[in-house]
Amino acid sequence: MKGIKRAVIIGLTVIAVICFLIYYFFFDISHFSGQETMKIIESDNGSLSVYVYRNNGGATTDYALLCTVKADNSGFERNIYWDYPYKDPEVSWLDDDTVIINGKTLNIYEDHYDFRRNR
Repeated sequence: MKGIKRAVIIGLTVIAVICFLIYYFFFDISHFSGQETMKIIESDNGSLSVYVYRNNGGATTDYALLCTVKADNSGFERNIYWDYPYKDPEVSWLDDDTVIINGKTLNIYEDHYDFRRNR
């Protein structure tokens, strides 16, 4: 009985780790980091900024576009936009919580755009 219980615990642990890795590498954009800063667009009140990065995927792929929202005073930082292939970004603030990037309207605290899922 002890051997079966141990095998079930190990099996569930392996399944949980595999599920986490699938989520992390295929659905989460928070682990991406910017490579080449293209521009910085400040909000009207100046407390938040959208950093636009061009990321190089290597010799056989095109550039990708990453946009990150950062707050200067609180340390808040969040990736909100990941697009491939790279297009010249059009970024504008709609209000203090909403930004428009290449025609996609995003709430900086709740939304994100990932080209792999939002086609």
